[in-house]
Amino acid sequence: MRKAKYGSYVIGLWFVLLIVACHHQREKIITLQEAEEKVLSLPLTQKINEYIDKFSHGKHGVSILSDSLLIDNKYFYELQIGYNSPIRYETYYTLYVNRSNEEDIRIMEPISGEIIPLSQWREDASSYENPSEEVSNNLSCDELLTQIVQSSNITLIVKPSDCYVVQDRVEKDAIYAGVYTPTEGESKTMVLAWIKYNVREAKLYDITKDPDQPIELDFDKKLPVGYDFESQCGANSQRE
Repeated sequence: MRKAKYGSYVIGLWFVLLIVACHHQREKIITLQEAEEKVLSLPLTQKINEYIDKFSHGKHGVSILSDSLLIDNKYFYELQIGYNSPIRYETYYTLYVNRSNEEDIRIMEPISGEIIPLSQWREDASSYENPSEEVSNNLSCDELLTQIVQSSNITLIVKPSDCYVVQDRVEKDAIYAGVYTPTEGESKTMVLAWIKYNVREAKLYDITKDPDQPIELDFDKKLPVGYDFESQCGANSQRE
């Protein structure tokens, strides 16, 4: 009798283990690429992509930085969606996709930092209605100067869209900066030109050849509208 009971116990345990093994075999682990595609298809991401496309004049779109994180004892892909500018990566939102369930998507609430289900989160839709008015909240001084130069008629050995700008100094209402092109190692050793931007007059000059005889450049005048040059760049924009 004991042998029969022991045999039944072994058979029952084997059957349970077989069911568990089959369950794990059926469980699909999604890849990072699948998680990124899922996030890119979200309405939130598409809105951000349209927003970046507008303020960059079609030159850029949304970018993703990926990592992994353990939440509630479950493994998630951590995906930061944002704008990869020539100066730095700016994260707009951080999303989390369950590796074993792509429908389980969570988001980090920007204000509280709490991670909650995406279905429970409500975004501020007004953030993307007027991108030109939001530029001061989203761009550093270098980033704005980069966009201004990229929209200008400056003459460079590369396309303006391939360069970036780094502020050098400020003298009252004038910002002086270098125009660079990315080189190996992301160093800014190759300077292409020097520019001066007059904050009060909203005028851009090429001062590469002679700072005393600056060449005025044309650029998209809408870019600096509403920008706080005093707090972001340290330049005085008030007329005396």
